[in-house]
Amino acid sequence: MAGDHARTFDGPTITEYVMVLYSRAPKEGRVGQADEVFVGHQAFPSEQRELGREMISGPFGDDGLLRGVSIYNSTSLDEVHDWVADDPAVVAGWMTFEVRPWWGIAGSLLAARSDE
Repeated sequence: MAGDHARTFDGPTITEYVMVLYSRAPKEGRVGQADEVFVGHQAFPSEQRELGREMISGPFGDDGLLRGVSIYNSTSLDEVHDWVADDPAVVAGWMTFEVRPWWGIAGSLLAARSDE
């Protein structure tokens, strides 16, 4: 077992990460135009991946209050909170977020589906 951030049970090794859940913020307090704000928000994950922080992210496919998810390569909720607080959609008050500890199965990757 590799430290406190990886565990093996009777199956595969699971490793600790941090999940960010993005939610739509109330309309009061929003600044800027949506199209301008979300250009920066859409660039934010790529910037975080280039820094080695974020591993995967994307929006949910419905129009609910919960808007999207990101998985960060960190075990520190405070560290990830500080990073995500700089997301342009968060700064402009269009989105809020919650950070949660999350355990991923070693070796699991997303791949394109054969129907795409």
